[in-house]
Amino acid sequence: PMPTVSCVGSPPPPAPAYDPPPPLPPRPPPPPHPPNAPPPPLSELVPLAPEIVRTVLSSCGSATVTWDPSRAREKYPVLGYEVTAVRQDRASPPLRVQVFNTTADLGNLHAGTLYEVAIRARSSAGFGLPSQPVLVSTRPATAQPATPARAPRIEPTEGGDCGGIDLSLPPLRPGCGGDESYTLLGSTGDGWETLRKGVTTQAVQLTHLDPYAAYTFRLVAVNAAGQSQLGDASVAAVTGSLGGRLGLPPSVIATSSASFELGGAWSGCRPRMGWDVAYALREPGSDQRMWRAAEAGRAVGGKVELQTLRCPHGCAFKVRPSGLKGWAQWSEASAEVASPPLPSMPPGSARVELAFDGGDDTGGGPVATGDGALPVGAAEIAAAAGALQVDVARLVLVEARAAGRFVILDVLPAPAGQPEPRALAAELGRLASRRPLASGLGTALVWAAVLEQDGRVVSLRPARDDPTVLALKLGIVGCLLLGAGVMVLAARRGSGAAAGGHRQVGAASPGGRGAQRAGQRRRSERHTYNDLETRLSGDSDSEEHVMVSAA
Repeated sequence: PMPTVSCVGSPPPPAPAYDPPPPLPPRPPPPPHPPNAPPPPLSELVPLAPEIVRTVLSSCGSATVTWDPSRAREKYPVLGYEVTAVRQDRASPPLRVQVFNTTADLGNLHAGTLYEVAIRARSSAGFGLPSQPVLVSTRPATAQPATPARAPRIEPTEGGDCGGIDLSLPPLRPGCGGDESYTLLGSTGDGWETLRKGVTTQAVQLTHLDPYAAYTFRLVAVNAAGQSQLGDASVAAVTGSLGGRLGLPPSVIATSSASFELGGAWSGCRPRMGWDVAYALREPGSDQRMWRAAEAGRAVGGKVELQTLRCPHGCAFKVRPSGLKGWAQWSEASAEVASPPLPSMPPGSARVELAFDGGDDTGGGPVATGDGALPVGAAEIAAAAGALQVDVARLVLVEARAAGRFVILDVLPAPAGQPEPRALAAELGRLASRRPLASGLGTALVWAAVLEQDGRVVSLRPARDDPTVLALKLGIVGCLLLGAGVMVLAARRGSGAAAGGHRQVGAASPGGRGAQRAGQRRRSERHTYNDLETRLSGDSDSEEHVMVSAA
């Protein structure tokens, strides 16, 4: 038998690891589709595009076109056609008409306008490719257009351009008496100015406008036969993202017992613009509102702050920009907001409100001192206690607002032998009226008032019959009268000397320079009397000064 030979050895090496191929790159997006163009065909079985398109008839508001039939694919006959007419300037949406033969009447066209017309056939397999567009021109208008249908509308400005306003115009009207274009007019209160001519699009963006002016817009429709009457005026609008929102009511937050924060359609495009504020105080048991002017506010950080207004039963607010040319109306009224009440006053104490003048009113938070940081209002109370020569513990801080410019404190009852709370409150009023009280913050106490339990605010001022005040007033009046008498006496002496000199010159040379100077003096006197009469008929505040000068 044949011997059996077997080979013993190492097994074959393993196959190399297989790396999967990298993923295929993403498919590129399809080429952009032309605007207002029909979509491409979905099948190769659709009809071919019509080859010859002709214009049969054209008028100022319509056109008739005809074309050769399209060649259909086998078993997929042509079922109809779609005719598309679009303005060459793409100023309006395309007009599409479905027909079952090779002639189409196109209506509702704009007069004096150039259109591109294309046709595509339809079968059960879908729409075929459109034909090459042909140009169809409508005839000019034969009648003047009517007044524009509506006023321009204000649209939000993209990006908040501080010199731009976006408008939306009504669409152009078709027909022989329709609109071929618009003329856009604008005004800031000094008459109407032409801003754009030949406008055919609905969206219009205006740039390089004055941010400190409010603009109103109107339209005039134009065609070959003439132009329309002026259209209605739009609402007033300003540049930037503020747009036409100036008339919206402000949002209101009560920040203390006598302060409010108003927010709304403020804009950073007008940092120098202020805001007039009006409020209506709600009286208990009454539904009537009486609007009053509040302090003028400046927009800081998108807010307007009022620091001296209390509305225990609620107030509604309106705002109006000041320093904005062409804008005079108030906004809509806000919802009513009530001031939060102050804490209860300790028995036997007096509640006083102090007003300090100074600083830029932009600070806030703690005040740095040699002993550390004092909260807002603490330094003012310490200064008041020093001026009154009482223990600072008798003055309790109730509320501080506007970075410490306004402070409300309670004067606690006095220990034996010390002034009563009412007496200390009256002394604060005297200090505020006669010598400003330094507070250590570069400010001075200029006003003080007592807050009564029933909500009344009683200003602390010196009494009318105070002998010191009366003597001071009499002294001032006496000085003024004495000065006026000296001026009158000096004027009379000067007039007499001048008159004597003129008489001597006139006598020496009659008919010469003396007569000429006398004539000039008479003319000068007439001008003086005329000026005096004019000034007396003007502002009454200057009447006393004029009469002293005349004497």
